[in-house]
Amino acid sequence: MSYDANLIDAARRGDARGMRAYLSSGTYVNARDERGETCAHVASANGSLECLYVALDEYQGNINAEAHDLSTPLMLAVMNGRAECARTLVRRGAETEKRTKTGETAMTIASERGYEECVRVLLDTGRGANDANYLGVSAAMVAARNGHLGCLRALLDRGANANAMATARDLRGVTAIMLAAANGHLGCVRELLDRAAFLNAASAEGSTAAMIAAMNGRVECLRLLLDRGADANAKNINGANASLLAAENGHVECVQLILDRVANANARRPVLSAVDSREQSALMFQAANVAKINARANASSETPVVVSTLALASADVRANANANANAPAPAPAPTFVFPTI
Repeated sequence: MSYDANLIDAARRGDARGMRAYLSSGTYVNARDERGETCAHVASANGSLECLYVALDEYQGNINAEAHDLSTPLMLAVMNGRAECARTLVRRGAETEKRTKTGETAMTIASERGYEECVRVLLDTGRGANDANYLGVSAAMVAARNGHLGCLRALLDRGANANAMATARDLRGVTAIMLAAANGHLGCVRELLDRAAFLNAASAEGSTAAMIAAMNGRVECLRLLLDRGADANAKNINGANASLLAAENGHVECVQLILDRVANANARRPVLSAVDSREQSALMFQAANVAKINARANASSETPVVVSTLALASADVRANANANANAPAPAPAPTFVFPTI
């Protein structure tokens, strides 16, 4: 093991005395391991304040040293929830706006990991509330996506834009409330609505938060969005509305919830009659769902399902459902899933 490796290994163990011994014998304080990390990186990641003091104060290590992925000691501190190390680094002049190769900043990393104290340490610098990565995904958006309500509140308190939109092709126009709804984070959806997030904002594909909640079966998020006035008739670029998207993904409870919010049969018709670009409706998907359930019931000698949730909506709907009951099952549509960000 070389002296450089010994130094970094000592930092990893939290062995400040060992670090001093290697450094006093001539080991370079900014020596790097195979990932390009220095002893300051390692001490920050492991939360060793004493080792960090040795590297930075006693031997003037590079506080903004970049590893091979361009991560800095500050980034590794917040990535591992080391708030005191992060505070020490910030007070000594660590740059908060540096980016990794994928465009992540210390703020987007802390928000994604859910380390609220680290987020607050960074916010205390007066910068970073609206940091976003190269996909245009902001710190508030990753906090909402992962259900980190404390981080989201802290960011919004310091001026984060609740309606910021992602810019990458597969995510264009996606907002924090859509990400929260997609993943079923009710608290984050409520917080964003209370902070004036646009209820019926649509992505580039025309998807609203209510549509996304419905297609992913997030019943409570959908309920809250409808309570606040979400448009159940809104359609995406393929002509599908929330009830169709819920039906094609088998989320019967979401379909029923939407129907329950529509006062009468005449008002229900536009909700139920939306047809997507494949000329398939919620009724067709629901008929296919019932057919599948009946097939399983027949195979197991259980009582078959005779009518679907949608068929109970009105006499006209019931007639349409019966007409479609023997139709071939529509081609399955993929469940809405955001790309990993």
